[in-house]
Amino acid sequence: MASTAVGYLLTDEAEANAEPWEVRVHDVSRDGVGFVTAEQMHAGDMCRIRIGHGPMRLARLMRVVSCKPEGQHHFRIGAQFA
Repeated sequence: MASTAVGYLLTDEAEANAEPWEVRVHDVSRDGVGFVTAEQMHAGDMCRIRIGHGPMRLARLMRVVSCKPEGQHHFRIGAQFA
């Protein structure tokens, strides 16, 4: 059984007062992250992700490298840390 974590995402084009949206993180490595979201994204999109809280917090800029439909209303995203 794979474990998931909650992450929060904000695109680089978002307005200054925009709220990040929640994603389900499935993979985190030294080079990138894989997650599922209800928002479609495109290869090349730049965004920031925040996973965890306190000393275990990870906040990084990343570039989307793949976006594949998962079910009817979700997308599986692969992103590389910038």
